[in-house]
Amino acid sequence: MQATLVGATFGKALAEKRFDVLVNNIANISTAGFKTVRVRFVIGTASTVPSIESATTSIDFSPGALVRTENPLDLAIEGDGFFVVSEKGSLRYTRNGQFKIDGEGRIVTANGSPVLGRGGEIRVRGASIEVEPDGSIFVDGVMVDRLRIADFAKKDALRYAGLSLFSAGDEREIEAKDYTIRQGYYEGSNVSMILELTNLINVLRVFETYTKISQMQEELNSKLTDSMRT
Repeated sequence: MQATLVGATFGKALAEKRFDVLVNNIANISTAGFKTVRVRFVIGTASTVPSIESATTSIDFSPGALVRTENPLDLAIEGDGFFVVSEKGSLRYTRNGQFKIDGEGRIVTANGSPVLGRGGEIRVRGASIEVEPDGSIFVDGVMVDRLRIADFAKKDALRYAGLSLFSAGDEREIEAKDYTIRQGYYEGSNVSMILELTNLINVLRVFETYTKISQMQEELNSKLTDSMRT
């Protein structure tokens, strides 16, 4: 009986974790380059009552829809790969291509982190900026650099390191091959509101079930304790 109560308590905790992940997904439905986080439960069958034994998370790297803006500093990757940025001295990777130019003439993210080209930080000074499909950057007709587009053999090694930013840990980046840069577009979030709301309803039902199991077990324990006193 005690095991059932512990299992229900643990199940509620994991359901709450999934709830938090789903709420975060929904909150970022309009965040450029955001990737949905998935939670997978491992169900135990050692007892007569199935229980959740653990939960693991993974990132869904499927592409989001491209949003047209005609802003020359909005860039989207069609295909594989990530933009590479320098975040406080560390390399970070993103699909969010909503860039701008800072006071030093560098192409940076919305948070001011430099976007990297093959020559390092990309500096542009001129009236016209054109980005070719291969990532080559021309300023007033002169090529200044080419975007550094990285990919990974194992994308599941990537982890969130800030909004729409990923860290690679020990996984080494490789040069992306199958991609096209679209200037005047950015990639939207890949969150599906319908799917996330459906999952949210399901997890609330799971939480309610475990809550009822906990209540029933506590009532049973209380009656058992009372009977032993008489």
